[in-house]
Amino acid sequence: MRKIFEYFGLICLICFSFFITEKTSNVIQEIDTIMIKIKEEKDNYYVSGMSAKITDKFIVPGLAYKEVNVGKSYDVMSKKGIYDESFYVYNLIEPEISITNNYDKYIKEGNKEKKMVSLVFMIDNRNILDIHKVVGNTPVSYIIDSYNIDSQVSELAQISKIDSDILINNTNENNYKLIINKLNSLDFENIHCFNELQNEEYLLRCADDSKYSISTPLIVNSPLKYVKNNLKAGSIFAFKVNDILINELPNVINYIEARGYKITTLTNHLSENW
Repeated sequence: MRKIFEYFGLICLICFSFFITEKTSNVIQEIDTIMIKIKEEKDNYYVSGMSAKITDKFIVPGLAYKEVNVGKSYDVMSKKGIYDESFYVYNLIEPEISITNNYDKYIKEGNKEKKMVSLVFMIDNRNILDIHKVVGNTPVSYIIDSYNIDSQVSELAQISKIDSDILINNTNENNYKLIINKLNSLDFENIHCFNELQNEEYLLRCADDSKYSISTPLIVNSPLKYVKNNLKAGSIFAFKVNDILINELPNVINYIEARGYKITTLTNHLSENW
């Protein structure tokens, strides 16, 4: 019995020691000049977000709210031994109205505050690598149909290893499931729907599968001219792949980047994170 009391006392002593250590650590943090500075300045680094904007059957992504995580920011700065606002760690708070709970809306543009642009390519009778050879490491997205996916499997396998998204073109339920299964087998993580003609049945099918539906005009001719006339933050350009596009695409990319826009995948573009 005496042994039991000794063990119990030892356990209590250890627990009390941990408690005292934690309390001491908390007290030290509270009087640390770095912690004091973080608490004084944290409200100045709060970033107000915005809800997604819904207009009829369309939605524009919102932006998350950003607030300073005091504890994590302190951990980083204390290890560096200096207060530096560039080391702030933030909590992201999803906007009240978000695209993540509005899959039954069409998306034709991203949030203008992010100054991003997405390039999407309709792969029809062309090899998907025809575009990949031109864009290189530029993150882009591809639209595919059920009728040509089997002929592009090896090419898609190469594309899956780089930063790119896939959009499934408006198709029936059986073909949709076929494409999804093929893409999953190729380890594609980011899959969306392309619904240029705004087919309501297809919209709801994609919504049930928690997939965004992109509805933007398909550019067939004069891609460079079209981009020059319509370029703005949030633009989603969908191109029909043909010889005209192949020839003009390098200039399209150079033009967009020269004007300070970041070309990115749809997943990154539509994300409500900053």
